[in-house]
Amino acid sequence: MAMPLMITTVAIAERARQEAWEEIAGVIEARLAQEWPEIEIEIDEAYERERDDRMRSLTLDLERELATARQRRETLDELDDSFGAWSG
Repeated sequence: MAMPLMITTVAIAERARQEAWEEIAGVIEARLAQEWPEIEIEIDEAYERERDDRMRSLTLDLERELATARQRRETLDELDDSFGAWSG
């Protein structure tokens, strides 16, 4: 008698995470192909040396955008007081 296949919650979550990252990678690749279809980046020693600086710059940009998004979310949360004024 064959045992039924048991799929755990962890396995489902792991599969969903992997599929989400694959989808994100596909979107990024499509966007890059659309925006910069003919650009070829020469990866030489200077490019490699400057990689850490580029990554730091990218990280700072993302941190600024994240802080802005968090602030916007907090502001919207403060404005959304759907039941705060109700005194039932």
